[in-house]
Amino acid sequence: MNVAEKRNATCLRCGWHVQAHDWIAADLVAADHADETGHETTIVSDAELEFSKATEVGGSA
Repeated sequence: MNVAEKRNATCLRCGWHVQAHDWIAADLVAADHADETGHETTIVSDAELEFSKATEVGGSA
């Protein structure tokens, strides 16, 4: 995994999204969103996000 790669925290319910520089920061902002809204969030790296986007549209990862 690339050190400069960002982490993406996304709300599974409302689409809220933020990019962070590390897992801890992403986890903190995701936890804050979950506490405020009660929504479930997920955190993925840029590479995982791009792979997910490619496979959703049937493209090659």
